[in-house]
Amino acid sequence: FLHQVHYPDVEKVEWLNKTVKQMWPYVCQFVEKLFKETIEPAIKETNAHLSTFGFIKIDLGDQPLRINGVKVYSENKVKCLLQKKVKQRCRMILNSVFKYMLDSLFFIQLLDINWTGLTNILDIPGLNGFSDHMIQDIISTYMVLPNRITVPLIDEVELAQLRFPMPKGVLRIHFLEAQNLEVKDTYLGGLIKGKSDPYGMLLVSNQLFRSKTIKECLHPKWNEVYEALVYEHSGQHLEIELFDEDPDKDDFLGSLIIDLSELHKEQKVDEWFDLEEVATGKLHLRLEWLSLYPSAEKLDQVLRSIRANDNLSSTLLVVYLDSASNLPSGKKVSIDPNPFVKLTVGQKMYTSKVRYKTSEPLWEEAFPFLINNPHTQELEIEVWEHPKSMNIKQRLQQLQNGSGLSQYPLGEVQLTIRHSSQRNKLIVVVHACRNLIALTKDGLDPFIRLYLLPDKSRSGRRKTSTLKKTLNPIYDQSFEFSVSIVELHRRTLDVAVKNGGGLLSKHKVLLGKAVVDLASEDVSKGWTRWYHLTEDGSKKIIQT
Repeated sequence: FLHQVHYPDVEKVEWLNKTVKQMWPYVCQFVEKLFKETIEPAIKETNAHLSTFGFIKIDLGDQPLRINGVKVYSENKVKCLLQKKVKQRCRMILNSVFKYMLDSLFFIQLLDINWTGLTNILDIPGLNGFSDHMIQDIISTYMVLPNRITVPLIDEVELAQLRFPMPKGVLRIHFLEAQNLEVKDTYLGGLIKGKSDPYGMLLVSNQLFRSKTIKECLHPKWNEVYEALVYEHSGQHLEIELFDEDPDKDDFLGSLIIDLSELHKEQKVDEWFDLEEVATGKLHLRLEWLSLYPSAEKLDQVLRSIRANDNLSSTLLVVYLDSASNLPSGKKVSIDPNPFVKLTVGQKMYTSKVRYKTSEPLWEEAFPFLINNPHTQELEIEVWEHPKSMNIKQRLQQLQNGSGLSQYPLGEVQLTIRHSSQRNKLIVVVHACRNLIALTKDGLDPFIRLYLLPDKSRSGRRKTSTLKKTLNPIYDQSFEFSVSIVELHRRTLDVAVKNGGGLLSKHKVLLGKAVVDLASEDVSKGWTRWYHLTEDGSKKIIQT
């Protein structure tokens, strides 16, 4: 009598767990070094108010991660798949530790940073939200999928496959409607109940989507569709939060978390979900898991199925930007350029990192594009010169020609500009002005007005407070514009310094303007600079 022997497809690896246990103190040291030497300087450089920011202690705990088993595949990608599985386990454990330490670091509205010591100054309204979101965005660029930390353990590893893996699939989210939402807008001290102005925030990994706002409605219908790339469905979630939009602070209307592993099994889900953390409210979603085909055999079939909706995708294009050679200098003088690359398909645009002072730049970056119709759309690649390449010799030449002597007589304005990809907002902090020109013996009553052109509507206007009798006002006020990073590259920031005065004052005039081109630099990293004021803002040389 013969017994059938079953060999499990997942092999236990206690030897590997013992090795990881011995390595764990060094892993903790590596993560601490990453935060202190990479993330901390990046935060400091984004804003002058964070120049003293620092991580005092980074602790991953004494319990090492545990690998339950290793599954070996018979395909031709054994090494890559094995590495992915190990990295997945590592990511899951680290995720839970970070969530415990920082109260869900990677989801908007959940991060709570408490400043102590001298940094209490950052609790000033405006600066507080700006600094918190900036730190959250910077950390997420290093620690949230698809961003990965690659440490090769052996030679001849295909690092490109480890650093830039292909997505496992695409999650198509039909954000349809909600019912019976809570009433948040009340009047006369709560005696009269109004309605809410609901909108949704949806997060998949580091991809954040914001729905439109439905005014005064407890049963809103959005009927919007979003598509998110999913690199690991195991351990990942679709997180949704609903808010009531208010001028001061948006009120919470409920949340929902959906496991992508379950959705991957079901493939399609269309149902009403009860909102969590609130007494009432339901959300209607239709979710589709779209797998990636290695060939174009079914492309025509997919194109027919989405023909009625131009917002849906049929194809995934991944561009690996490796390097360039023999780039010409962008200036008349013979110096090495500071190149970066813009990649555009339709309305989607990516900007690479800047490589300074080289005609042989090496980028090694990957950029994914979701394509509606590959037969009609084109990939546009442009190599640009970073504006920081303006040098002292050119500026002195302007002075020698006399063109710079009377070019900037109107003063300067200091701004911090940054785009938050997680919140889909452009954040502008107006710090101060200096060397303004007095109109009377009493000085000026200056204020600053901002537009994100071409929008010059009343709702698109932002304005600081008016400061009395000063030529060097200090504002430190923060403003936000709702705009995607793709749309932002077609917009410009119009900053006008004006004199306030009384209602009938004859001195209510424009003191100077600065127009900031938001397409020329990586606005997601942000910067703080002094901008020269001119009559029309056209001469916008930046003093760094």
